[in-house]
Amino acid sequence: MRVMKTSSLELLEKTQLPPAQARAILQAMELELASHSSGLASKADILDALHELGLKIEVLRGDTRTEIQTLRTEMQIFGGELRTEMKALGGELRTEMKTLSGALRTEMQTLGGELRTEMQTLGGELRTEMQTMSGALRTEDATLRGDLRTEIQAVRGELIREMKSTNRWNFAFWATQFAAILGVLKLVK
Repeated sequence: MRVMKTSSLELLEKTQLPPAQARAILQAMELELASHSSGLASKADILDALHELGLKIEVLRGDTRTEIQTLRTEMQIFGGELRTEMKALGGELRTEMKTLSGALRTEMQTLGGELRTEMQTLGGELRTEMQTMSGALRTEDATLRGDLRTEIQAVRGELIREMKSTNRWNFAFWATQFAAILGVLKLVK
């Protein structure tokens, strides 16, 4: 138990409390303060705690530096592996593109050859068909010309007959007219 301060005791006695009662009040207050102050830290406790906290922070800083260095190393390894893998994939892609390009060229040449062959075949068939149609047209043209000549000659023959018939009739008509005019002239004389 702590020693009572005389100034606190004197203060209580000035209030005209009996000395035994003032001592009892002061002792009760000191006991209460002691029970509550046991949980309070002293300046030395705080300095010790700060020192321990500083040590823990240094340990954490060291651990953090180590982890960061480990992470950097892992990232460098991962970056190197990634670059290696990307180069390998790029090489594979280039190889595959060359293969596909060659296959595409081959297929295009094959298709071009097939197309040329088919066009030649179709051209030959078209020429044959055009020659056949040309021969048929010539034959039909010759037939139509022959039919037209025959029809023209038939019409010409009819026209000539009609003209001869018309000419005979005209001659007879004009001869009759001439005879009538001569007869009128003889009468008039």
